[in-house]
Amino acid sequence: MNSGVLLIDKLISALYLFLLLILMASKYSQIDYGAYQYALTLGILIGILLQFSDEKVVKHLFHVEGPSSVIFSTVILKLTLSLMVLLTYFLLQLFSLIDDLIAGYLLYFLLAGILINLPYAMMVYFDYRLNSKERAKAMIAGNTLAFLLQLYFIFNGYDIEYVAISVLCGAFITSTVILITFIRLKLDIKVIINRPQISNIFLRSVPFTLAAAAHMIYMRVDLLMIEYYMEYSSVAIYSVSTQLMSLVVILIYPLQVALFPYLLKYKDKGDDVYFKHFKNLTTILTWVGMTFAVVGVLLIDPFVGYFFGEAYSPISNFFYIHMMSAVILYNSALRSSHITLIKKGYILLYSQIASLALNIVFNYLLIPVYGLQGAAFSTLVTITGSLLISNYFFLCTKPIFWVQLKAFYLKNFKLIAILKEYR
Repeated sequence: MNSGVLLIDKLISALYLFLLLILMASKYSQIDYGAYQYALTLGILIGILLQFSDEKVVKHLFHVEGPSSVIFSTVILKLTLSLMVLLTYFLLQLFSLIDDLIAGYLLYFLLAGILINLPYAMMVYFDYRLNSKERAKAMIAGNTLAFLLQLYFIFNGYDIEYVAISVLCGAFITSTVILITFIRLKLDIKVIINRPQISNIFLRSVPFTLAAAAHMIYMRVDLLMIEYYMEYSSVAIYSVSTQLMSLVVILIYPLQVALFPYLLKYKDKGDDVYFKHFKNLTTILTWVGMTFAVVGVLLIDPFVGYFFGEAYSPISNFFYIHMMSAVILYNSALRSSHITLIKKGYILLYSQIASLALNIVFNYLLIPVYGLQGAAFSTLVTITGSLLISNYFFLCTKPIFWVQLKAFYLKNFKLIAILKEYR
């Protein structure tokens, strides 16, 4: 049930993203759209500060200490982190590190992130109680309102700043719905500032957040570096390609959630059974990704020509590289689940931080010479190194390195027979 709800939420989000991508890129100038995407990316990266309260840590404390005190402690921690986010914004403004064109957009995105995160503990509680539909309904309500407002502003010729304001309005609706739904549960919440508990949540979340942050940064830092070496119009072109790639890989998260309980069950039956199914599922996911990638590459030229016009035609020069990255993401979809099951979370942290450094170096070297193709290639190298090759260098993940590598060789696995087994 939970995975089904998450899938519906993701599919609705994908529909909105797809429609907005087409409308915004075609209705606004490349400079305006590029500045919007640049501000959005910067807002997401600054918003990493809000993530130092990991979902797994909070759920574990729910189980050990009970939700009544943990929920309030998490809210206090989120408020503290929100103040740090706003302080970061004002420091960037004070030292003139962001230009006036994106300053307003950035503030709206940061406030939207804060609003979404304030009821975070309540959303985690819904998941903990296997009631993700309440979280999903709130997200759908907020996203739908934002989408409708954005449509109104776009079709009526409003400045792109109003599109950013719509994101803030959607976040307000989402957080309000979550809060109202939670209040109706009438839980006995202990309104006590428990400093040791707050510190515990923060400190235990650090490794998980750093790993997620490293991944998030290396997936988005290319846009910032493109703006540094090139211009906002180049950011616009590149961001269209990355958003289309995001649509291709949008199924990965709900698939991870849906398959994790099965992997847990197979693990309890022994390594032979577990690795048999891990191999089969990885093969299926790899070829699903390859199918999507091939379709994407074949359709990209007519798609861009019809919806965006000649100004965005350079996308076809590097979109195929993004599709190769998408294949690797599908191929490694079960990697984090495996690492969780063997309780070696430090591998995620080490591989992501190393990949972040690698990505920055490659972008630094390749963007000035090869432009947008260099940025796309940097992403491919980083994703491949982080999610595939790094497995070879850890004893406990070396077996899945060979599983992921062999998944590309279809003859070894008789895909049709595998699909029949899991139908």
